[in-house]
Amino acid sequence: MVRWKRIVVMVGERIGKTHLTYAQGASAETVAMATTGLADAYGLPVSTTHVLSSGVAGTMAANGSGLQWSTIRNMALARVMTLPAAMTDAWPTGRSRHPAGNQSSGRRARRSSGTSGGAPGAGCRRHAA
Repeated sequence: MVRWKRIVVMVGERIGKTHLTYAQGASAETVAMATTGLADAYGLPVSTTHVLSSGVAGTMAANGSGLQWSTIRNMALARVMTLPAAMTDAWPTGRSRHPAGNQSSGRRARRSSGTSGGAPGAGCRRHAA
């Protein structure tokens, strides 16, 4: 893991103006668990770090503890820039890494059944009249 300590410090100490209480931490973890579970159920990609830091910010705001807006601004900027940066990074090699990347049209290749349409089994030798 790279730079894990920076993330831990940011989530635990730099989002709010005060330190997290045990109840705020438990609440943020519960919200993060439910959000990632729902995202998984619907097949949506989410960042657990983004979800947890949003939960921490939500508990701080709900408790009236106050937020450090410079940290919130940096988090929002990082979230906005994550997708374009990932797309730019993957662009040169993204097509060749995809399992279907060697096909010309980008669509999955159909298996040829030997027919050009029509009734089922119309081109099959076994069922020819």
